Amino acid sequence: TEWITRRIGLPLHLVQDLCWQLKQEKMIEVLGEIAPFNYRYAITQRGRDTAGRLMELSGYTGPAPVSLHHYTEMLATQSAAWPEISIGDAERALEDMVITKEAAEIATLAAVSGRGLFVFGPAGNGKTSMGRALQRLMRGPLWIPHAISIDNAVIRLFDSQMHRRLPGFENDGTVDQRWACIERPFIVTGGEAS
Repeated sequence: TEWITRRIGLPLHLVQDLCWQLKQEKMIEVLGEIAPFNYRYAITQRGRDTAGRLMELSGYTGPAPVSLHHYTEMLATQSAAWPEISIGDAERALEDMVITKEAAEIATLAAVSGRGLFVFGPAGNGKTSMGRALQRLMRGPLWIPHAISIDNAVIRLFDSQMHRRLPGFENDGTVDQRWACIERPFIVTGGEAS
């Protein structure tokens, strides 16, 4: 039971209820008790068949997803607490760059507004340097869910290749383990328009 709790990020009492329900539906069977309230389970053939059908719909395995509603609520709560970026902060971050005044003004406005910025141009003209300078202005950690659920779809958000988890929250019993506390990522994508 504890292994399942760690794997799906839900509290022990809820996992116990879910396992009891799966046992009642003959999806799993209890093999034995490891410790008080901690059992070993085995999947039944009925459970294996059901799991196979569900994996065809969504191959996601991992912490239980959060709803899109809870994700957007968390983003709103976090963004309200972030320190504001002043025009002066953004201008200082860009002052060492050789860019046009118009480009600096647009980048400054994007940084101050907290909105995204789409930058394009030929290789080597400072797009990534500008992005990194502006990203450094955004201080503080970010909480994101491992996955979100929208209707019947599960979308993985946390990506260990792109997100660096901040230590100290992995086994904290007071933190919802479906969420990860990360450094704000800097993600660069590339492509060619033709």
